[in-house]
Amino acid sequence: MSFSLKPLLAILLLALVLFSWNMGGYDLWPADEPRFGEVPREMLESGDYLAPHVNGEPYNEKPPLLFWSIAGVAKVWGAVDGWSARVPSALSAVLVIALTYLLAGRMGGTTAAIWSSVFLMTCFRFWWQARTVQIDMLLCACMTLCLYGLWRWDEERNKKWLAVIYLGMAAGMLAKGPPALVFPLLFILVYYWKNTTGRKATHWVLGTLFTIALTAAWYIPARMAVADTADEALQSGIGGNLFRNTIGRMFLGVSKAQSPWYYLTTLPVDWMPWTLIFPWALAWFWKVRRSSKAHWFLWCWMVPALIFFSISIGKRAIYIMPLFPAMAIVLGLYISQCNFEITNRARKTLLFAWAFAMVLLALVPVIIGYTEYAHAQSPMIMALGACGALLALLTIVHAFRTRGSATVPLKFVSAQMMVFLFLMASVVMPAINPYKSAKKFCAPLRDLNARSIEYKLYSLGFSREEYVLYSEHFHEARFTGLVGLDPTKEQDLWSIATFQKDARKAITEAVEDIELSSLYDYTDTERTRLLEAIEGALIEDDDYSEEELHQFEDALREEIDTFNSEFHGDKPAFLFVQEEDWRWLNPLHHDPGKYIVVSGMNVGSRHVLLIANETGFRQLNRPVLRQVS
Repeated sequence: MSFSLKPLLAILLLALVLFSWNMGGYDLWPADEPRFGEVPREMLESGDYLAPHVNGEPYNEKPPLLFWSIAGVAKVWGAVDGWSARVPSALSAVLVIALTYLLAGRMGGTTAAIWSSVFLMTCFRFWWQARTVQIDMLLCACMTLCLYGLWRWDEERNKKWLAVIYLGMAAGMLAKGPPALVFPLLFILVYYWKNTTGRKATHWVLGTLFTIALTAAWYIPARMAVADTADEALQSGIGGNLFRNTIGRMFLGVSKAQSPWYYLTTLPVDWMPWTLIFPWALAWFWKVRRSSKAHWFLWCWMVPALIFFSISIGKRAIYIMPLFPAMAIVLGLYISQCNFEITNRARKTLLFAWAFAMVLLALVPVIIGYTEYAHAQSPMIMALGACGALLALLTIVHAFRTRGSATVPLKFVSAQMMVFLFLMASVVMPAINPYKSAKKFCAPLRDLNARSIEYKLYSLGFSREEYVLYSEHFHEARFTGLVGLDPTKEQDLWSIATFQKDARKAITEAVEDIELSSLYDYTDTERTRLLEAIEGALIEDDDYSEEELHQFEDALREEIDTFNSEFHGDKPAFLFVQEEDWRWLNPLHHDPGKYIVVSGMNVGSRHVLLIANETGFRQLNRPVLRQVS
């Protein structure tokens, strides 16, 4: 078994180009990217790198390693934007490719190393995460470092590899928290199940305590920094965060609850196009799982973790990203050790399946024409469709002419996949950007910032990080919590929350079908119809008493009037509100005053309005879009 490092540099350069191509050509997209971009922006603005904040409030959901990384890049680059925020993910992905090559090479030689790297870098989910501002690629890099360290430790028993393992775990903890313990500890317990001496030699208990202690050296001071007392830091910060984000997600399904077979449905999609060779590779891997140390090593890394995350109630496709390098190595070993022995018929089936995927790409311009995004048609989109048709044609021709080595179709598909990914980055994602980004929508507020004009900013009915990031201004969220609470009385908050959620949903549904001459300027008749619909929605709710419903309506009107008087003060003020909420919030005003709509557009799935008071609008130096009174 020969293993050469010579191809590694070329592979890493190819991976770097593939992952970073046009990386800054589109903005940060919700749901996660704006949040993970806003945290480092606030770090740089405030100089506080200890405790993460979003919208000026403590952010306890995630550890800081990704935020520190983005802040470091942005400090050199000059700003947090699509490019600087994605650099840590792209570099983490390149590191994963390097470690995958080295590990596959030690297990199966140069051929296995090359194919493993190619499979991984052209796997759609891996490529997507390599250029996405999320924590999971950074965690994947930390866990792949652990995986490589575990293999070298098992080979050499050199304690420096134990240091690599537990430093990788500690970095993973600082990246995403307790999930970083799951992958290596499950592996150690299963791989050394009958080898007590080998398990003790890893010093896994001390290593885990070291990892937790290193993480706590940041975690406790960070929580203390944003809490008034140590008890509050322990209960609401440390204890509450651990319960909600770890135990709650995994075992109580407080977020992203999915069925036990969820990953059986996501992996085939995430691993395109290499799902096409999974049937042969999995059958082979099952047969050889105990035939060598390398096979059993990979089995013990993948299977226990996959079972663990399948049992956990909360699931997302990205949770099992640390398994992807091992899966790529399995495919690489299969190709190198079995020479991909399939029939000509199966070979053609693989190519025809790929050709079908390219036909779907060719139909993108046609499909867009029948959607709400028909006006997004452009010469670039048409060119994308033409490229898809050309790739499909070349694949079909190749399927009938292919001869010789069984790896020829794989080389052909991998080359075309790279072309497809470059097209995605160059054409598709910039074309989608106007429908996903809040940057253009928030431009009037950034202009005020540039002119050093102070103003109040509110967000009614919702609060999203993309509006903080691209307005570069904190906003105060209103109508996102419970109304009408009496602090002097003990109240069942869960029941109240359920009731108010149901009531708001009923109101929203009641007013959505009422035809309005203009969303921005209701007539008296239209306002009356909206109020009647709101009243009817509340009365028709048989689950609650008439007294409860009227109390809710009165409390809501009181809060609206309080906000109205505050908004129409002498200071410039602006608000974000979704169209569906404005349809019922505005009619409930007793004395609405003047709300001037600066802009309205779709941001993702939301149609959002930017509204100014009269003082704020005068600062914009622009024509009136609509005036609501």
